[in-house]
Amino acid sequence: MYKKVLVIALLWLQGLSAYQSNTIVDTIPGFSRPLTLAITPNGQSVYVLSAGTNSANVISTATNTLLTTPGLNGIFNVPQSVAITPDGQYAYCASANNNSVVVIATATNTEVNTPALTGAFHGPSALAITPNGLYAYVANSDNSTVNVINISNNTILTTPGLNSGFAAPDFIAITPNGQYAYVTNLFSFELSVINTASNTVFPTVGLSSSSLYEESGMTLGEIFMYAYEGLEEVFFPQSITITPNGAYGYIANGLSNNSVVVIDIATNTFILTPGLTGVFNGPVSIAFTPNSRYGYVTNAVGGTVSVIDTLTNTVIGTIPGFSKPQTIAITPDGQYAYVANAGNNTVSVIFIGVQPPLNFKGCKAKNVFLLQTDNISSLTWSAPAGGNTPVAYAIYRDAVLTQLVAIVPASQTFYYDHNRNPNIDYSYYIVAVDAIGNTSMPSVTLVTQSC
Repeated sequence: MYKKVLVIALLWLQGLSAYQSNTIVDTIPGFSRPLTLAITPNGQSVYVLSAGTNSANVISTATNTLLTTPGLNGIFNVPQSVAITPDGQYAYCASANNNSVVVIATATNTEVNTPALTGAFHGPSALAITPNGLYAYVANSDNSTVNVINISNNTILTTPGLNSGFAAPDFIAITPNGQYAYVTNLFSFELSVINTASNTVFPTVGLSSSSLYEESGMTLGEIFMYAYEGLEEVFFPQSITITPNGAYGYIANGLSNNSVVVIDIATNTFILTPGLTGVFNGPVSIAFTPNSRYGYVTNAVGGTVSVIDTLTNTVIGTIPGFSKPQTIAITPDGQYAYVANAGNNTVSVIFIGVQPPLNFKGCKAKNVFLLQTDNISSLTWSAPAGGNTPVAYAIYRDAVLTQLVAIVPASQTFYYDHNRNPNIDYSYYIVAVDAIGNTSMPSVTLVTQSC
């Protein structure tokens, strides 16, 4: 087994057919102002809506190439949102300027005839499908309502409880258990929560801008100052994404203070997250790894994607190389993220399959034998929280990963770096390596204290 690990590690060091996590590994051309996308549940296709041509494009994830789909050309009038049914058979798309929802049959990549969904909405800006595949919830930004589509016959339900309680709703997300739909409101700077069993708006006192001020611990004078300048200075939601485990909602607060706001789904209250405040650059969209541990945030202004550790709610990495990135989606197996680039009419593919080792720590130790003293950096870590199973760990003494210290098998979660200078505080970087040589982003520790 150890020889196998060394062979894999050597192949990786030579750069043969391996990726480093959180890097762009492919760029797919052929779009026209792509704004939104969604991945089928089997992970085989990505549906991309292009506003420039009012068309849908389909990417085959096996080859990262566009399929030929003449039946999807020009079928929208300003597409806004796309969601795919849990069985993967249909893609529902919001078409804002003709007040319609367009349905695509994914088996044939053609438009389904749905007369009841044509011209029946009011500036549909977003939609989401319940986990059981029975209903689609559509946010109408023009008349501040939400409609519910019965997917079995593509008709609109009568839902009087959803004719009020919103203010220019512009994004919607449904919890994994299907019990609640969270709606961001562009004009009230608040969240609305729909009880999907009764299709009524659930009282959410804790999800307003004023409650976010209170959670932030501002003084009364600071609250008045911001209130005078406008509540959007604190809470101007762009999108909301629920973590796959259903515990938290993450809101891209993109048009105000470049932050991501977090809500506790169980209590419908804001969580104070200073590590996510003011550290983004035009955040638009958020997607999570299947285990909910890491969140990926597109920064439209900065042309980057930020990586959030949801355990600490801090940004642990930034991926460059995008052009006005909009929607991001992650494949069901957690291997890749697809990003729509409105700036250069492409879709970028990020490899994210290998997650970093956790709890990387170090301390200074001594081993005294007769008149000789061996000064040691004692390093420990734990296995990644998810992603591909590592077969080895590579340890370095530099951030650019050139000063290799050791490669150890995955069964070993410690290492002793001998013959160190006791007067130097060493920095160490460790990456996980999977069975084909793909690597994680590094975890870092600074060895300063004695063991």
